[in-house]
Amino acid sequence: MDIKKVGEFIRSLRIKNKFTQEDLADRMHISRQTISDIENGKIEPSFDKVKDFAEIFKVSIMDIYAGDILKSEETDKVNKTIKFMNESFTKSIKLKYKKIILLLTIIVVLSVTSILCYYFFNTYNSVKFYEVSGKSANFFTNNGLLILSKENIYFSLNINSKDNKKITSLSLKYKNNNEEELIQKVTDNYFYILDYYNYNAYFDYDSIVHGKGSYYVEIEYDNTIEQIDLNILKEYENKKIIFKKRKKMVEESSSFENIEYDIPPKIKDNFDYENNVYNYKEYVGDYTVYLTYLSDITMFTVYEEFENYTKNWNYNISSGDIDYVEKDNNLNILNNKTFSFKAEEKDQDFIHFKIDYVDKYLK
Repeated sequence: MDIKKVGEFIRSLRIKNKFTQEDLADRMHISRQTISDIENGKIEPSFDKVKDFAEIFKVSIMDIYAGDILKSEETDKVNKTIKFMNESFTKSIKLKYKKIILLLTIIVVLSVTSILCYYFFNTYNSVKFYEVSGKSANFFTNNGLLILSKENIYFSLNINSKDNKKITSLSLKYKNNNEEELIQKVTDNYFYILDYYNYNAYFDYDSIVHGKGSYYVEIEYDNTIEQIDLNILKEYENKKIIFKKRKKMVEESSSFENIEYDIPPKIKDNFDYENNVYNYKEYVGDYTVYLTYLSDITMFTVYEEFENYTKNWNYNISSGDIDYVEKDNNLNILNNKTFSFKAEEKDQDFIHFKIDYVDKYLK
């Protein structure tokens, strides 16, 4: 813009329209000095003032910028130039926003992917269930369960006498090479321990996972000490990436979706309760039944003890899955199965467990 030419053009238009500088200043709501400075080429008029000049003098904005009345072909040329500049500017803005949107999309995708990867690596194979068992000349274990997760370490174990010997105390110990550590000592026949991952007040997480050292129980009775070496057998770990969907049962009433988080009344009324664990013992014909309900993880276990073998059901109420193990007195596995309440199971061991224990105590 040639501001001197523009100023002279505005002065000529003002004189042509018989306006004084004060008249024009009043119309534009600016000072007379500003009009004088523009006409003398001292200052460049802003776009809003150019627009006002064009409206007052009935000329185009381009005429003001050119400092002369443009011919039609010149106006077309200028308009085309302006249109091209506007389109280029618009494309530039759109490209800029596209780049910003693309960048934000990449950031969001990377953030979500990072969160999912973090969650996966912190939850995959983070829960492990172990069966704990052992046997000595006068004692045997019952309902031994060890659960490891990235939050808690849970351990429970009953010690029972084969001929009703009175137990004075139990000491759960860990041994690795020449180092020996007392984990817990109790004066009844039951261990219940709730530990915390990375705290390891009782158990060392890594030693269990990698099978370092050994665990055993010292039993004190009648001024005698007897030892049971514990076998810790992994029963389950969450290493599946894709879970197979099981079929629903034909009778919906036999599923257990409505009791996943509520403690059944029959268990509250009949079982002994201590530290979120419900225990019950009964004698049935030629075998003894030990029942345990773990309220914090909704786990129901049944242990049938016969003279020469045992049967054990571990029922995860939340998932509907049941692990069944049958062993002889030397802890050799005679039978091992997995059932689900969400499938059409016709196995006799499953039917026995459902009718004699689930229907009786959990409904």
